[in-house]
Amino acid sequence: MNIEMNQEEQDIEKEIETIKGHRWNKNNKKTEYLIKRTDFDETDNTWKPEENLTLAKEKHQKYRNLNIL
Repeated sequence: MNIEMNQEEQDIEKEIETIKGHRWNKNNKKTEYLIKRTDFDETDNTWKPEENLTLAKEKHQKYRNLNIL
């Protein structure tokens, strides 16, 4: 599934510092990742679906490898 991201979502992807966790969203049946953005407080962390991490492939793959997903 190819979902177009708006400019705000693209900017957020460029600012990803790290992926802090993951969860299964039973409503949309998708894995979501808890994103820590550069220069933002931990309270601003947000859950993003996997398909929105296209610009952060390296960080996403590293997180998956470390967490055996």
